[in-house]
Amino acid sequence: MKIIALRGKNHCGKTTTLNIVHKLMLEDGVSICKKTEGNPIYNDFSDIVDFKNLKIAFFTMGDYSLETTKTIKQYHQINVDFLILASNKRFINPIKLIEKYNHQLVEKTIVTNNTKNNQQIANDSDAKTILDLI
Repeated sequence: MKIIALRGKNHCGKTTTLNIVHKLMLEDGVSICKKTEGNPIYNDFSDIVDFKNLKIAFFTMGDYSLETTKTIKQYHQINVDFLILASNKRFINPIKLIEKYNHQLVEKTIVTNNTKNNQQIANDSDAKTILDLI
């Protein structure tokens, strides 16, 4: 399993970006088991997508350390090819576990002029970066 972790602070757009990646993958892939995680207002989810003959898992609740480490272990056990997840920079245990796998860390782009349009551009750019790693 290879892990692609989108790293950033609380509420910086990690989940929004991973929702974009997920949506783009579903243009050529199939969702197997999408499930809402946590409070639905935050749009957090988990899923496995069958994409170009790969099993790609998603987990966006990166602001919860224990849930993140538990999920990494679960997806490893079911042999997904990739796990794309959000990872909060303030947590040590998830990053320690991520580093035990083949992994790529993607830093969430933070815009200085935080308009809705600028944030969308940053999220789209980060989504493209992640897709290019598959």
